[in-house]
Amino acid sequence: MSRATTAGGGKGTGASFGAFRVGQCLGECCKSRRQHRPGARRPWGTRGAGTVDAAKGDWAAIQQESLAITRGLAALMERSPADAEVQEWIRRHHRQINDRFYTCPPEMYRGLGTMYVEDPRFAANYERVKPGLARFVQAAIAAYCDQLGGQ
Repeated sequence: MSRATTAGGGKGTGASFGAFRVGQCLGECCKSRRQHRPGARRPWGTRGAGTVDAAKGDWAAIQQESLAITRGLAALMERSPADAEVQEWIRRHHRQINDRFYTCPPEMYRGLGTMYVEDPRFAANYERVKPGLARFVQAAIAAYCDQLGGQ
């Protein structure tokens, strides 16, 4: 059974993946990346001090970091999601979210992992790199959150 739920509204509006809830407008942060659409929703938590300032070139650096993390995980898919090296890449991914975007406690991070599998837009990003990667990342995030004591 899917852990994602829809709380009223149209398709995808108000979707919840554990503690990770879709529902806030992207506003200025996505306008600078030309992604804003009227009615767009921001699928993450509270913006923190590390929020991206695309005008300063941070977005290119974040994309490079993200790609390195994704490729690092893809290269380790033959291992257990709980493998120490896999967990180091997941720790880097979690730190990137916390440092660059918003505070992401373990229960929210676990929901984010679920979203990577259950939301086709996110799953496609991982599956383009290597088939099965979305589920592998979800399992690795779950193992990481278990180690942190997150739900």
